[in-house]
Amino acid sequence: MKQGPIIGVIPARYGSTRFPGKPLSPILGKPLLQWVWEGAQEARQIDRVIVATDDKRVAIAAGEFGAEVKITRGDHPSGTDRIAEAAQGLDAAWIVNIQGDEPLITGSLLDQWIAGFQNSFGMTTVATPLPKSEDLKNPDIVKVSFNQQGQALGFRRIVPPDQDGTWTHQHVGLYAYTPETLRKFVSLPPSSGEKEERLEQLRALENGIAIQVLPLTFLSVGVDTPGDVPRAERALANIFITGGVISSLGKGLTAAALGTLLERRGLKVGLMKFDPYLNVDPGTMSPYQHGEVYVLEDGAETDLDLGHYERFTSCRLTRRHNLTAGQVYEEVLRKERRGDYLGKTVQVIPHVTDEIKNRLRHMGQHEDCDILITEIGGTTGDIEGLPFLEALRQFSLETGPNQCLFIHVTLVPFIKAAGELKSKPTQQSVAKLREIGIQPQILICRSEHPVDHETRQKISSFCNVPVEAVIEEQDVKHTIYEVPLMLHRERLDELVLHSLDMKAPPADLREWEKLVGRMISPKYRAKIAMVGKYLGVPDAYKSVTEALFHAASGEDTGVDLVKVDAEEIEKQGADALLQGVDGILVPGGFGERGIEGKIAAARYARENKIPYLGLCLGMQVAVIEFARDVAGLKKAHSSEFDSKTRDPVITLLPGQEVNGAKGATMRLGSYSCRLAAGSVAEKAYAQAEIRERHRHRYEFNNTHRSTLEKAGLRISGIHPQGDLVELIEIPDHPWFVACQFHPEFRSKPHLPHPLFRGFAQAARTHAQN
Repeated sequence: MKQGPIIGVIPARYGSTRFPGKPLSPILGKPLLQWVWEGAQEARQIDRVIVATDDKRVAIAAGEFGAEVKITRGDHPSGTDRIAEAAQGLDAAWIVNIQGDEPLITGSLLDQWIAGFQNSFGMTTVATPLPKSEDLKNPDIVKVSFNQQGQALGFRRIVPPDQDGTWTHQHVGLYAYTPETLRKFVSLPPSSGEKEERLEQLRALENGIAIQVLPLTFLSVGVDTPGDVPRAERALANIFITGGVISSLGKGLTAAALGTLLERRGLKVGLMKFDPYLNVDPGTMSPYQHGEVYVLEDGAETDLDLGHYERFTSCRLTRRHNLTAGQVYEEVLRKERRGDYLGKTVQVIPHVTDEIKNRLRHMGQHEDCDILITEIGGTTGDIEGLPFLEALRQFSLETGPNQCLFIHVTLVPFIKAAGELKSKPTQQSVAKLREIGIQPQILICRSEHPVDHETRQKISSFCNVPVEAVIEEQDVKHTIYEVPLMLHRERLDELVLHSLDMKAPPADLREWEKLVGRMISPKYRAKIAMVGKYLGVPDAYKSVTEALFHAASGEDTGVDLVKVDAEEIEKQGADALLQGVDGILVPGGFGERGIEGKIAAARYARENKIPYLGLCLGMQVAVIEFARDVAGLKKAHSSEFDSKTRDPVITLLPGQEVNGAKGATMRLGSYSCRLAAGSVAEKAYAQAEIRERHRHRYEFNNTHRSTLEKAGLRISGIHPQGDLVELIEIPDHPWFVACQFHPEFRSKPHLPHPLFRGFAQAARTHAQN
C-alpha cells in the first residue's frame, strides 16, 4: 500500500559488458532508455522518475527526451548501488528500481504492482508465468520460486530437472525497497550465490532480507544482448479497418467476421475499436444517439461493436480494447497539467497521435495473439477522426514490412434510374484516404446487388488496388452470421494472410455452416414479444436480440420477433398487443417513460402463464408488479420513478447515491451470484455459482424481501457480498425468470446463454401447445 511518496529510479549504465551502449540502443526509432522512462512516466502511483547514470552521453540523451537526470559515481558494482546514491536525501516511502533494460514496462503494470506492496516486506519484485517449460533451461531467463504468501524462496538461471515443479514464473527486472532496506542491501558484501548466478537479489535472500514476489501477467522481454532487440521490437500483425462514404456500413461486423475466419484458420486474434467522439465512453449517451452500450467483464462501458467482436470470436475484451478521442485528450491534458511535456506547446501532432500509437504498441506488447484487428469508427474525412488516421499512417511507417494492412469498407450504391452500380463514391473515399497518406490494400464493397467484374476492374484501376482485392459484401438475406461465409467465398482471409506474409491452415467452417443452416431453416417457430421503449433504434437492443436468436437456433427454433412499445401498452392495454405471443422479454432501460407498460407486460405474462424473461429493469418491473398485485403492496414502486413511494421495493442502497459525476458510477461489470438449490436458474446453469455482467444503479430492496417471499416470490440468486438479489422466479409458472444482470452480454451463437436457452425452450413448448 502507498504510505508516502514513491520515487522511481532508472539505472542506466552505458558500458555494459554484454551490450555496450545499451541504454541508447534504438528500438523502433527511440532509445531503449526512453521506452522505459515513458512507461514509468505513465504510472499514476509514482511521484517522480529519475534517470541515474555515470555517462554524459546517456545524460544528454535523457535530457533531450525530458527526463530528470542524476549523475552518479562511475565505480558502482551494481545498478542497486547506483539507485542508492541517486536516492540519497529523497523523501520517499519506497524507492522503485525500474530496470533500464525492460522496454515493455507500462504505467498500468507499475501501478498494479505498487498497489500490491505489503509493508511487512522491505523489498518487493515482480514475476510473470513462464511462457514455455523449456525456458527452465534458458540461462537468459531468470526464474523465481515463491511460496503462497508471496515470499521469494530463490532465483536461478537454470533450474535442475528435479526442481521443475516449484519454478513456474520468470523474474521481471523490477525492484522496490524501503529506504532502510535499500541502505542495508548496499552495505552488504556480494554473496556466494550472487557471484555464482550473477543475480544480486540473492544477496538479499542470503542475508535474511525477505523479498515479496507479486505475480502479474506481463510480456517481459529484457534487453540483455543485441540479439534481444528484435524480440523487443516484435509487433503483432496489425489490420486497420476504416470506412468511407457513409456511416453504418458494418465495419464492426466486417472486423468481427474477419476475426472468425482467421480463428478458424488456427490463429489467435485480438480486436479493438477506436472511436473518434469526445465522450470518454458511451456510458452517458442516449440509446437514440449511440444505440446499445456494451459492458465488458471489467465494467468498461463500450461501443456495441465490441459485442460483435466477442460474439464472433473467442476474445474476452477489456477496457483497453476501446479507445475514444475523449480518453486520448483526457490523458494528454493530464500529462500537460503534470508537467510531462516540460513547457512544450501541446499539439495534435505529436502529442495526441503519440498517445494513440502508444495504445497500439501497448496492445502489441501485451496482447496474446497473432493478429490485432483495429476498427476506426466514423467515416474517412470526418474532422474528429483525422488524428486517428494520422497516427495509423505514422504507425505503419514506423513498423516493419508486412506488419500493417489497411482494409477500407466503402459503399457501392445501385442507382435505379441508371440501372447500374456506381463506383464514384468509393473512388472519392479512397482518394480522401490517400490524401492523408494511407493506401488501402483491400477494399470491401458494401452493396445491395452483386458487384460485377467490370465494376471491380474500374474500382481497382482508380483506387490503385489489385482487382482480386476488391471484395464484394452484399446485404445478407437471413442472418449476420452469414457474413463470414460470404467473405470466405470472396477469399478475404487468404488475401489478408498473403498481404501479411503469414501462413495458416485452411479455414474450418463446418460448424459455422451448420449454425447458419439452423438459423435459416429451423424446425420450429415461436412468436416472442420484446417490450421496450427504444424500438426506433435498431441497435438499442442488439445484444438482446442476438442472444435470443442464439438460444432459439440452439433449440432448432425460429423467432418471430414482435417489438412492442411499452408506451403503446399503456394506451391500448397488454391484451391488445401481447395476445397470441409465446414469450415476453422485457430488456433493460432507464427513465420513467413506458414503465407502467412494462409492468403491465410482466403482469400479463404472469397471469396468462406465458414464458417471461426480464433483464435488469425487466426484473425490477416484475418485482414491482408482483408486490402490487400479489403481495398487496398497492403503492409499490421504484424510487427511481417515484421518490416518495411508500413501498420502494426497488431503491438505491446506501453508498449508491450519485454525487456529481454520472459517468461510470453505476454498478458495472462482472459480479458473482450464488444460485438457490433446485431453482429454475440453477437447473438452467447446471452449477451453483455464476458470474454475470451488470449495468444499473437501483437494487432490490431487502426491506421488503420477506414480504415478497411469503407471497410466493422466489429469490433464486444472491450476490454474496452485500446480500444483493440477482435473480427472481415465480414457482407456479411454466417459466418466469428475471435477473438484475445482463446475460445477453455473455451469449455466443454456438454457446447460447443458459437463461436465454431456457426461455427459448419454454417459448417453443408454449408454441407447440
